[in-house]
Amino acid sequence: MKQLVALALFASVAGASAQNLCPEKNLNYWQAFPPGGESDISARHQQVVLKKKCPAIDTIVQYKAGGGGAILWSSANTLPGDGANVYGINLPHVVLQPLEGQVQYKTEDLTPVFWYHYTPDALVVPESSPFKTFADFLKAAQASDTDKDVGNKAATLKMLKHLYLVRQKGSQDVWVYAPPKAWKNWVFDEIKGSDADTKKRLQQETEVYSAKDRAVMADALQEAAAWCHKVQLALGTKDGEALVRRWFLGKDGTDQQLTQAIDTLRDGFKKVDTVCRSGKLVFSDEPGDRHGGGWKDWAFVYGHEKMNVVYLQGAFLKSGNSGNKTMCALTIIHELTHKVLKTQDHRYDYDGLKPGRDIAFAKAINNADSWGYFAADVAGMLTKSDAKRVLG
Repeated sequence: MKQLVALALFASVAGASAQNLCPEKNLNYWQAFPPGGESDISARHQQVVLKKKCPAIDTIVQYKAGGGGAILWSSANTLPGDGANVYGINLPHVVLQPLEGQVQYKTEDLTPVFWYHYTPDALVVPESSPFKTFADFLKAAQASDTDKDVGNKAATLKMLKHLYLVRQKGSQDVWVYAPPKAWKNWVFDEIKGSDADTKKRLQQETEVYSAKDRAVMADALQEAAAWCHKVQLALGTKDGEALVRRWFLGKDGTDQQLTQAIDTLRDGFKKVDTVCRSGKLVFSDEPGDRHGGGWKDWAFVYGHEKMNVVYLQGAFLKSGNSGNKTMCALTIIHELTHKVLKTQDHRYDYDGLKPGRDIAFAKAINNADSWGYFAADVAGMLTKSDAKRVLG
């Protein structure tokens, strides 16, 4: 995604005489994002330049951050139109936010005077990619057009074409990688050169995840984040303690185990919630697993991967598209506890999860399915029949 920063000046600046281009008083330069970010860093560079051009005045950087910039942009036209107030705008924010309909300003309310800063924020590649650093990517882009170079460039563009950012309210944005269904390998293994077969694979468009599938994923993530929040509120209450005993301690659990479980769950769900709301979580297909028979399952993660990636399979989509999004949210929590907390699969729901009978406390508190069902129960989303099925 490219970020563009614009400087919008008020009308009175345009009336300044050619003989005196410097303002008569200090400039207030308003930023829509907090100190330390890209916009602020750019403003600080401009501050130095403006001081050299107009030594008699200072440029005072002001902040009105919040809402992804919308707090400032919704009130920008209430600032004094005296030529001493300027503010920055960013793309694609000022186009996409009004289209989503959740802000109090319109794109046409803001009139850019000058675009001055272009920033590529991130290049996302699979772990199997030959590009490990930006320098690798740049070197490949500048290399001569051998078959391998053509293949790498084509593979990069093809991957980006099938990468989506699915937006949700409440900051639960998620990246979804949906490669062509026909592919049995990762993109850099499918696209290797410039031969006829490569060109044919580049033309394959039918994706493994449909737009409806992507919406199901985003809705389930939003539900999972909401559950994490409810768990953190419930822990320490009498009702919350009863559910902790129900899923982790059993009737013979000690007060010491209860305290340990509450502390572990509070810290763990806070970390899972952070990942859910990070905007950096990726839901992806794994072509090799899908064609190897794994598509019948729900989901999995690779513990060694540095990025937070959850590989979603056919059972997840079948459940979500049939309306059972509870199991989808439960699955996301299950997999993220694997990824973030290093939980294990000591037992699954079909094995029985009743603590004391099916599973001991030490394993229950480290069992991914126990975490998922506990969260669903706290959120009031677990039916009596499901609870009976799992706990007996």
